[in-house]
Amino acid sequence: MSMFPSAMMAKIRDRAEALLPGTCNIQTGTVTLDSIGGSTITFGSVAAGVPCKLSARTHNQGLEGGKFSVFTEWTFHLPHDQPVSVGQRIVYGGDNYEIVGVEDDHDWRVFRNVTVERAE
Repeated sequence: MSMFPSAMMAKIRDRAEALLPGTCNIQTGTVTLDSIGGSTITFGSVAAGVPCKLSARTHNQGLEGGKFSVFTEWTFHLPHDQPVSVGQRIVYGGDNYEIVGVEDDHDWRVFRNVTVERAE
């Protein structure tokens, strides 16, 4: 049970959404099979102009070949009730990001945090 009344939680979520500085599009892929056994994935928008913020955290993974291995973990912060799922894609600033994880397992969520990998 939440210790915040639902009206107060709604206000908190509205204010949090106002802090999201950018917008992105969320896309879902459709697979089309061709006559020779190949396939093509075509992406189409399921949500456009979604408020968002992209955060990056850089981590040192350790030595690899005598040099430090560094990787970046990308997270999108979206409105708390934005429908997204693993396998969809986010388009932001001309770049594509594949959704690999969605955090939505707590009562006081004011953002939906989505872990992504930058698509090449």
